[in-house]
Amino acid sequence: MESQNSITDVAADTARFIVDLPYFIFIYIRAVIGLLVQAVLPKRKKSLDGEVILITGAASGIGRNIVLKLAKLVNNAAFVLWDINEAGLLKTAEECRSSDIKVYPYVVDLSSQKDIIKTAEKVKSEVGVVTILFNNAGLSDYSEFLNANPVREEKVIKVNLFSYMWTIREFLPDMIERGEGHLVQTCSGLGFWRFNALTSYCASKYGLRGFIRTLQLEMRMHTKKPNIKFSTIYPGWVKTPMLDVVSWEPRYKTFMTPMDPDYVCDKIIEGIQKETEEIMIPQGLAFLDKVSGFTPRRFFDEFEAFTMRNFTHTKNNFIASSDSPKTHNQDKNHQIDPRG
Repeated sequence: MESQNSITDVAADTARFIVDLPYFIFIYIRAVIGLLVQAVLPKRKKSLDGEVILITGAASGIGRNIVLKLAKLVNNAAFVLWDINEAGLLKTAEECRSSDIKVYPYVVDLSSQKDIIKTAEKVKSEVGVVTILFNNAGLSDYSEFLNANPVREEKVIKVNLFSYMWTIREFLPDMIERGEGHLVQTCSGLGFWRFNALTSYCASKYGLRGFIRTLQLEMRMHTKKPNIKFSTIYPGWVKTPMLDVVSWEPRYKTFMTPMDPDYVCDKIIEGIQKETEEIMIPQGLAFLDKVSGFTPRRFFDEFEAFTMRNFTHTKNNFIASSDSPKTHNQDKNHQIDPRG
């Protein structure tokens, strides 16, 4: 096959690379030194006092736990709580409301861009500028791809990916004008790992990771150079009703044993306070993420299949809440996803 590049182009690119190589070496060494410094001198936790924090999926599950824990931690803050489950949302709001904290609950259908835009305008008018946006809501659907319900697949993608993009589009411009802000999003270990019968869920989480990483690059290259922080959470299996429909004895318990939700939430809050860019829970997931990039594809295909040998599930379960598994006819009641 004839090469698409001429010898002249190859020679010119080689010369440019040689010229650029000292810079590449410099930024690599600087990055390594930064990691070593962080390991020896961990970053101090920032105060969240006085922040306006918007959390989606606040009616139950991880979102609810985060809200209640933050309510005990911060002072003079405002919590903006979004969820489609009105009863659960109001219960969370009532439990975290105090003299130091103002709470603004909004019932929102996160699968609807129109509803997100309308509610975002209310928040800007009634509350003000959101300083920390925490996208946490999600859905998962247990079914193999060829047996999946297209309507449910679409809703999983909308809530797990598009709603994050839609909410960020509404609140990021004000953060840029203000010169600072913090975007927090719950991804999953399945944002870089694969799992049988969770095709649409994995697709949404892989997409979310790509979106956030690209948005980080855009902010780094933005003409106004805003100080926008990013924290993306990658939890493994968490003890929630998502596991009620599966049967699985994990072979490697360090990475795959279901974790206590309180532990996971504590790690999330710590990561937010330290402005950690990628919050891996457990930390061993970081190893899996890194090693998957330089091992042969065939090895990882077989390795993932091997680790799922004992995995079975109740087919066609639409998990729409960390309170209770829902069938696809009940998916309008909740939008919180038990992570895994």
